[in-house]
Amino acid sequence: MSQSMKSNRSNFLASTVSQADKKSRAHKKPRADKRSGVTSRVIGGLVLAVAIVGVGWYFLADSKIRLSETGYELSKALYAACNLEDPRRLDAFVKTMEQHSPSPEEQARLAPIIELAQRGHWQDAAGRARKLLQSQDEH
Repeated sequence: MSQSMKSNRSNFLASTVSQADKKSRAHKKPRADKRSGVTSRVIGGLVLAVAIVGVGWYFLADSKIRLSETGYELSKALYAACNLEDPRRLDAFVKTMEQHSPSPEEQARLAPIIELAQRGHWQDAAGRARKLLQSQDEH
């Protein structure tokens, strides 16, 4: 074969391979897009599941326990301290609660409210205490 034929053949093969690469790349989607779609669906599903559990807990958690008379009075005192946003009254409430020793279920219900108030989330704490009291009126 002559030198020019070899050159033409090389050019032809190179252009054919080049065109085939372009066609195959044009039809393929980048792999990262596929992964990000799956990842976003998984994250979306997890967020939805957490939201459903959170809403269910928010509406159903306080209605599962029936407070004793002492527990009810303690809940009223906790609500008052939170509603007034009074740290001294909250400290006094904690001491009073330790003296009256409510049931473990009542302590478990009051403890998160106390923690919210101690961290300065007064409105959230007052809302939860009010909700706990309202759930008792419904029984």
